[in-house]
Amino acid sequence: QAIADVRAAGRFTSLFDFCERVDLKRVNRRVLEALVKCGAFDATWAGGLGSMRVIGEARARMFAAIPLAVERGQKAHSEREAGQKSLFAMIAADDEATPAAAVFPTAEAWADKTVLALEKETIGFYVTGHPLDRYADELELYGTHDTSSLLEQSNGAEVSVVGVIAALRERPMKSGGGKMAYATLEDRSGQVELIVFQRCYAEHEEILHCDEPVMVRGDRKSVV
Repeated sequence: QAIADVRAAGRFTSLFDFCERVDLKRVNRRVLEALVKCGAFDATWAGGLGSMRVIGEARARMFAAIPLAVERGQKAHSEREAGQKSLFAMIAADDEATPAAAVFPTAEAWADKTVLALEKETIGFYVTGHPLDRYADELELYGTHDTSSLLEQSNGAEVSVVGVIAALRERPMKSGGGKMAYATLEDRSGQVELIVFQRCYAEHEEILHCDEPVMVRGDRKSVV
């Protein structure tokens, strides 16, 4: 609400403008980090964003600039509360014309996988792409179905689906010998729940815990 109240007076032009205008007692550093991670400030980046490489660099540099932006913002708020004319406000016009390279510190660009993982972590879904995008050729070669077409298959139909493990819930066997798991497989068209039985889980546990795309062969009733 603190952000929406200020935003009603005009769009934010940069991370620094945001920190100067929004009450930083109500919007803390953790919130700022989440906003950068999910791409909320992308539209403010000078020159615009196109490729994933540019997005990764821009977000990494904005993330690195958060301490400085907060410091400037807190100073601007303090001066306003004291009835003083903010020095930051006096140079704001100049800052708007300053290239991003002069305002934001240099930082190692986030990898494509990192960009997507942070989007999923902060808002629950991917915005700029999907982890499977770079595996388009492999999807066509090895995958027989995607998650959206599984319901059209009859029970017991054998399928191969490529996706990422979005969630994994392990369950110990009542016998005490090993574990089974319930997994959520996600591709670009949706999600499907998997039942991973004891033998299969023991053989592929490491793969199920990795953050790389996996191919699952099974049938509509169970994963084998």
